[in-house]
Amino acid sequence: MALSALAFAAAATPTAGAAAFEGRFPYAITVDSAGNIYTANDGSNNVSKITPDGVTALLGSTGGGPRAIAVGPEGNVYTANRPNGGCLPTPCDSSGLSRITPDGEATTNWVPLPAGSYPVAVAIDSAGNLYTANSGSNNVSKITPDGVSTILGTTGTNPWAIALDPAGNVYTANLGSRNVSKITPDGVSTTFGVTDGGPSGIAIDAAGNVYTSNELSISLNLSTTYSTISKITPSGVSTIFAAKPGSQPEGIVIDGAGNLYTPNNGSDSVSKVTPDGVSTTIRSGRFPVGITIDSASNVYTSNLRWGTVSKITPDDRSTPDWASTGSVPGGIADECDGYGKCWLATPPALGQTLAPPAASASWSSSTRTRTVSARVTPARGANYKIVAARGARTTSTACKKVTTGRGSKHLVRLACTAKASKGTVAISVIATSGATKGAAITKLYKFK
Repeated sequence: MALSALAFAAAATPTAGAAAFEGRFPYAITVDSAGNIYTANDGSNNVSKITPDGVTALLGSTGGGPRAIAVGPEGNVYTANRPNGGCLPTPCDSSGLSRITPDGEATTNWVPLPAGSYPVAVAIDSAGNLYTANSGSNNVSKITPDGVSTILGTTGTNPWAIALDPAGNVYTANLGSRNVSKITPDGVSTTFGVTDGGPSGIAIDAAGNVYTSNELSISLNLSTTYSTISKITPSGVSTIFAAKPGSQPEGIVIDGAGNLYTPNNGSDSVSKVTPDGVSTTIRSGRFPVGITIDSASNVYTSNLRWGTVSKITPDDRSTPDWASTGSVPGGIADECDGYGKCWLATPPALGQTLAPPAASASWSSSTRTRTVSARVTPARGANYKIVAARGARTTSTACKKVTTGRGSKHLVRLACTAKASKGTVAISVIATSGATKGAAITKLYKFK
């Protein structure tokens, strides 16, 4: 697929005259049938509502640490909340669900869950029943519209994502045991299939195939980690559908044409993978952890570090800072750990051109010709160059597009080659978008 320039638009502002509020650390995101976007803000314990035009307002408060969000058929918004401060490495002491009506009436402790549940994902069926993946207790809770909670069935270790099929079967992606559990409406639990690495997202296509985004896959020699997408057929046959689509994919959604999308919190991007397995990279905001898709196949990500929402249209045009999740600064995180704890930093100006993500590259060198080569997975809209530096002397060469693979499985890559001199040389691959320079990846080589 050819690379094209990204479209950037200034982020929309909150509703005029509305009270100021923070929408800090938006961890999860969903969309209703009218196209309104909702984010569960883990750092400020509330939900932001963003209209299809990008206008942001506070919908209501939640319990401590909302980690997942869903909209019911009646328009109520539900969040699954972890304990304040997290529960690792110590056991969880409280968990529960919050409910917010369309007019903003919030019940922050609508349904308490047993201690140690640690719900991190939520799904809802057409009848309004909620299902939570409880990572602390390795099971799924079912909550009726009246708020009656029961344990539906058990899962593998650390269920991190949840999905439903049209027959009412529940599937969980189990981060700890690296597999997918299936629970029937009657509560019968089985292992549906295995995954390549720790799955953190799950989606089901119209044919009943299950896909998981896997954060931590490990090479056969245990020397490197990478990310993959697994596919499990209805009969339970597991394969790697896409290798290295992006760094640390946190979730996965599927559109009507069968294209898969993952938010890659390790590379500030979204990967799009076609039904033929062809992967391309699209820019997003910083640290995208949540992803959703509307009926028009627009994709949205919640960006944990910047407190923003990115929008990607069906033609792959991205607005990384399409909307803010709050009306005042405070949603900007400098660093985040693996449990969702973040530290604040100075926010960037909304609407600015964002630096492209650092390149993901494989390296090789030749001592005979004193050359270093990098094969780069490009981000959409970014240009790349390779720079050789020894002391004050530098040389720069633009990277060239190449195609790898055969038939429909071809992948677009960039070939970057630098000529080095004798001695120790720093070789860097640098991404740029217009006048904005992204982070460099650098390796040192020594030639005789």
